[in-house]
Amino acid sequence: MDNLANFNKVDHMNNTNNKPVEEGFEGQQFILLSEADLLRCSAHPIVSQLYPLTFGYYPSAPSHRVHREEGKRGWSLHYCLHGKGKLKLAGKTFSINEGMAFILPPFEKHTYETDRKHPWSTVWVRFEGYTAKQYIDLLGATLAKPTLHIPDVKNLLHSYQQLYAERRMYYSVLDLIGISHFLGLFLTQAARKLKPLSARQLSSDEQIQKSIRFMEKNIHRDCRLDDFVASSGMSARNYSRRFRTLTGISPMNYFIQMKLNEAGHKLQSTALTIEQIAESLGYTDPLYFSRIFRKTQGISPSTYRREQSEEQSEEQSEEQSEEQSEEQSEGV
Repeated sequence: MDNLANFNKVDHMNNTNNKPVEEGFEGQQFILLSEADLLRCSAHPIVSQLYPLTFGYYPSAPSHRVHREEGKRGWSLHYCLHGKGKLKLAGKTFSINEGMAFILPPFEKHTYETDRKHPWSTVWVRFEGYTAKQYIDLLGATLAKPTLHIPDVKNLLHSYQQLYAERRMYYSVLDLIGISHFLGLFLTQAARKLKPLSARQLSSDEQIQKSIRFMEKNIHRDCRLDDFVASSGMSARNYSRRFRTLTGISPMNYFIQMKLNEAGHKLQSTALTIEQIAESLGYTDPLYFSRIFRKTQGISPSTYRREQSEEQSEEQSEEQSEEQSEEQSEGV
């Protein structure tokens, strides 16, 4: 058998309650190196430079959601092959579309989840080593900008498959060197597929970022495409084309998603009515706002608020149970 982590298979076709789940999807691959193997990796002069902790592939992951209050050991790269989802990191929410990747730093609180209507297919690897941070720098990812646009899905999937082919029940020293080597190739391939930017592209990227800052400052307004074009200083044609290249979606859809992300935050963290939230985001018609929210999120604002409240209650209950268990253990 392969060195696969034990998990319960979930038949997502019968998962009618749409409960968020972290893993167990049909056809998934999930490789987890043992603690003994990780100790050998960290002690070997070659392998200690770069080695995986875990890696895997989800062909389709409906209802996929992961929340880690204290993050996780090692760096993580998650790559979206198909579908879409979102990432919450460092107090910000990022839309993740096909051909995009995101990087998670070690022990940093985060949440990521698939889109309800268009569940993502992803590959990921969590890794560490003396050169791990240098690979992250090569990719250009930061805590403030954790997303990457890597449009060559086919080649990156092939690089992952090479890494997956190195799985073993038992890893010899040469096997560990091999898996370290193919992890490096996978990360290098990801970096190579990030198109190098010319001076002109760098200038236009700064103009795109300027327009995104304009969106953030005017999230309460009913803005139009012309407003964003004017804020960037670019021509309408070049602006829309470059914006889509960098983000994977159109400027208007980006602005709408930004509004809806903020709406989700307010639904979850405030007692404002749906009408008040709609008005605060430039929607004069709360019914229209609700239709847009349902169309993009798959549920109504009121249902979203109720589900988020239930999830928070469940998390608090779990935390209290864990604290009680710890107290009881300490008392024994």
